[in-house]
Amino acid sequence: MELRDSGLVPSPVFVLFFVGVVLLLVVTTALGIGAVRYEFSYTGTVDGAEEVRWRFDYEDLTAEDKRVVQRAMEGERFVFEEEGALPGPGRGDIAIRYQNEWHGFERRTHVEPKSPFGVGAIASALAGVACIGESIRRKRGN
Repeated sequence: MELRDSGLVPSPVFVLFFVGVVLLLVVTTALGIGAVRYEFSYTGTVDGAEEVRWRFDYEDLTAEDKRVVQRAMEGERFVFEEEGALPGPGRGDIAIRYQNEWHGFERRTHVEPKSPFGVGAIASALAGVACIGESIRRKRGN
């Protein structure tokens, strides 16, 4: 009696389906996390800073955060790979009091599909769907 006949070796259709599920759930998720980017940009002066969750005095920021805030106020948009690189704590918009005026900044989280991780996530998702589709096609063919 062969090992294959004993039921201990999975069928190629099952292996193909399993590979597709792993590609979709594990590989795509892991690569997708690597494609997350954190954007920081200036939105202008703010009249009602009380509505903004995070408020700071410019003087309370670190030297690096001050540099980013100054450059953002000059029109530069920043995209960071790590959330900790954003000025201030937490997530969401912030208001910073600078020279007795409140200035608003938007902090946005998004997935960058053109990054190497983004391209990998898209490719692994497509490969996973293809593997699952092929396993279904093969199963119906039997």
